[in-house]
Amino acid sequence: MSLSSPEAPGPDSVDRDEGATIWFEVNDVLTFLGAERHPTGIQRVATEIIRAARRRFGERVALCRIDAVSSVIEPIPFAWPFSDEPGSPAPTKPRAPLRFQSLRNIVASHLFRRPVSADFARLARKGDALVTLGSPWWPNKSYNRAIESTCRTLGLRYALFVHDIIPLTSPQFVSENDTIVFKRWFETAAALADQICVSSNFVRNDLTGFFQGSPKMPPISILPFGAGFDSGYAKSTDQLDLPERFVLYVSTVEIRKNHKLLLDIWRKLIDRHGANDMPTLVLIGRHGWMVDDLVKELEAGAGLSGKILWLRSVSDAQLAEAYSRCMFTVFPSFVEGWGLPVVEGLKHGKFCIASNGGALSEAGYGLTDNIDPYDAESYLRAIEHAIFDPSYLAGREERIRREFRPASWDDTAQALVAALDGARRDMDAKPA
Repeated sequence: MSLSSPEAPGPDSVDRDEGATIWFEVNDVLTFLGAERHPTGIQRVATEIIRAARRRFGERVALCRIDAVSSVIEPIPFAWPFSDEPGSPAPTKPRAPLRFQSLRNIVASHLFRRPVSADFARLARKGDALVTLGSPWWPNKSYNRAIESTCRTLGLRYALFVHDIIPLTSPQFVSENDTIVFKRWFETAAALADQICVSSNFVRNDLTGFFQGSPKMPPISILPFGAGFDSGYAKSTDQLDLPERFVLYVSTVEIRKNHKLLLDIWRKLIDRHGANDMPTLVLIGRHGWMVDDLVKELEAGAGLSGKILWLRSVSDAQLAEAYSRCMFTVFPSFVEGWGLPVVEGLKHGKFCIASNGGALSEAGYGLTDNIDPYDAESYLRAIEHAIFDPSYLAGREERIRREFRPASWDDTAQALVAALDGARRDMDAKPA
């Protein structure tokens, strides 16, 4: 199989295993990046895993996308952000204009009942793996139908990465409509999956509960999540205008992330110690959902005497700068399937005061403070201690330097491929 790529893995850098091709479906990532300048957690994770898998396994790894209009699946070539080449995702051969492609795919799908493009049908082989790493339930309501048709028509296996099922387990943090849409998508996707991968014991336990009583529970593999930036998203040479002393929270501003707790804590500590002695609270993350009143408060300064700074969009280089310059990080979210910013902060040597919601204790590698997000007084005491006791903070940073040994994205990719290959062997060994 060959789709020309701007990057050519060297002979010593990849497995030469002629195993089944692993097709990563990436339409949701490309759709997101078409609207946003910088990725959030799920898009970053998907991109990092794909890049690492391509480096390690070469042309066993391929890309495809399910057209959001026609639900026809088609192969796409490797390009940014899934390769080391900067720029925009671009095909290596001329293609029809997008309107014509969509019309052509609609005809193929609905008139001739073909769920796949001719190119994908030519390249994909029986036993190949089709993998969803992202969150496809929001851009394409016909996604599962396309997956089912493709796998049935071509004999592919389907693997689903589940970041969390928070809309089902904690629906108070999601809009009612999103809960309905997610539930409809996930119940079908889980039934289609031959293999499920997750990032934490917390998510695996949630899924075990979800499948309880179900006649089919696919094997669930926990993948070690990598840390750090390798994705080649647009870099910026512009330095951020950051205060001299600040505490950092990297997260979309949404109700589940519990920003209000931090605003209340900062107000109390300013009253107690004075604004001059307090570091600035720096928030990095886009405007999310169910927080309109909070956003108005942030834009008005939140009554924090200038000790609040909200940066909605930064480059990877600027984000790394913020991590390296902050005093420490905070992550008081009510519940998480992992906690990538916690790990990113640790990789920069920074202590984190996180909540104990969901998988955040797992993401902290035993090196963070993890506090009940509903216990405002304990959270305040922990932040106050870290701000006003330099020797304590220095000791926590020294321990991070000694003990923090994170997985790499290469580790994540290898674990994923091992899980896929193991599932294929198990399926092949079953009697017909």
